[in-house]
Amino acid sequence: TLLKQLELGLPSKAIGLLALPIPLTRGEYLNLAENDLLNPEQIWAAPGELIIKCLGKPRTEELDKFRPK
Repeated sequence: TLLKQLELGLPSKAIGLLALPIPLTRGEYLNLAENDLLNPEQIWAAPGELIIKCLGKPRTEELDKFRPK
């Protein structure tokens, strides 16, 4: 929604990232969006190295705990 977009300072194309199972920082959301990872499905399908590039290893490991089996 526009309110969430304004509250977090995210571009409209990145709003789908708010459906991730953990909250991220604005910078993390922007890093994902800059790499065209715009929703959880794209993140789960992306190579691990790309996620690490966007979020760093510790944060990627935290997110991986929620990866669909």
